[in-house]
Amino acid sequence: MHYILIYKKVAIFCFFGMYINTSYLMNSINILMINPQIRSI
Repeated sequence: MHYILIYKKVAIFCFFGMYINTSYLMNSINILMINPQIRSI
């Protein structure tokens, strides 16, 4: 029972981490595509 709770917490943490990483990646890609001059900074 204890291991199942730990596994659930790790799975939820990994899921949220992947979701945050993908949303951050998409935002940075959108910013680069909208404002190409930012790359020159």
